[in-house]
Amino acid sequence: MFDSIDQGFAGWLKSQLGQMSDKPISHVVYSHNHADHVSGGEMLEADGVRYISHELARDSQMRSRLKTRYADTTFHEGLDIDLGDRRVELRYHGPNDGRGSISLRVPDQALLSVVDWVLVDRMPFMDLARYQIDGMVHSTEQVLDMDWELMAPGHAGMGGKAEVRNYLAYITQLRDLCMEHVVAGTPPEKAADLIAADLGKVDSFRALNQFDAWVRMNATGVMDQLARVEGFIDPFPPVGGTLD
Repeated sequence: MFDSIDQGFAGWLKSQLGQMSDKPISHVVYSHNHADHVSGGEMLEADGVRYISHELARDSQMRSRLKTRYADTTFHEGLDIDLGDRRVELRYHGPNDGRGSISLRVPDQALLSVVDWVLVDRMPFMDLARYQIDGMVHSTEQVLDMDWELMAPGHAGMGGKAEVRNYLAYITQLRDLCMEHVVAGTPPEKAADLIAADLGKVDSFRALNQFDAWVRMNATGVMDQLARVEGFIDPFPPVGGTLD
């Protein structure tokens, strides 16, 4: 099981699995720390079930007193699960969304799943308040180097490497345009309009679900994030430098 979502969903899914197979649940893996994906894990408890997450995800869940069954096994970089006739690979790719967000790969099915920080045919969520844009770019580059054919992310459709490359191109161009306007000191409202117009020139970007609704929010959120990370909101901002 990859994520429990909440009590209602976890209970429903457990009943559905019982109708589909007589095999018991052996592992529950949490994708990251956010409550909308990993609440209700206690609904899947049974003898022998092993709960797994990245160490940062469990730390966050415990600190925030999230209502779920915490992992009894954590890892730092990666962990392989041996299911006998199948191997499942868990990998940490660094900061991107939330804490302890990981990928899950099933090699014999050429399947890769990540949650929230890679999307297929949809825009990043609103102002990207919970995301780290540089980490998103880096992590997405990493998973594109992995061997898989089908991506099954959270909050979006499924697709292949072509769709993920388009997503990577979008978040990379979004980040770079935002940085240019932060450095130039463009007023945020004007900058958001200019960035939205530039991104809208790419047909494959405009085709992303929620483009018109969220593109300006993406821009303002990433500009604010970059301005803080790079020190432009500090009392003594960087001086000098050019856009060249």
